[in-house]
Amino acid sequence: MEKLDTLWKLVNAASTMRDLAVENKTYQFQVEPPTTFYLHADYADVTINRRDETQITVKARFQASFGWRIKTDQDADGVYIVAVPRADLGRVLSASFEVFVPQDTYLLLKLKDGKCTLGSINGVIEIPPTDSTGTIRVRESRKKST
Repeated sequence: MEKLDTLWKLVNAASTMRDLAVENKTYQFQVEPPTTFYLHADYADVTINRRDETQITVKARFQASFGWRIKTDQDADGVYIVAVPRADLGRVLSASFEVFVPQDTYLLLKLKDGKCTLGSINGVIEIPPTDSTGTIRVRESRKKST
């Protein structure tokens, strides 16, 4: 019985440490559409949903939040969030972002080793091919001859 009690104490301590290491943050920005949402995040799972509101809401979850550099900003053109791990911690950290934006928001995502899920989509999405490293290649715009 004593071994079982010790085991339960270890399980509870590990659970508490895990909970302490994860931090949840919610960011809210009142915007005037049309607007831009920019997210630069490394090692993150990002979910984007559009809705009929004039507010951008970001629900973020950071594993080991002490290891992240996070900066938010807003101006007349949009909302900007940068979340990158401190040097040498990248591959052991992770984050997730659940983002809610107005319908007419322009999205600009800069992700490193990330995953993106788009919800509430009606229309065509065009994603150019990737290069050998898995990086999306940006296609040069075709110039019209005059």
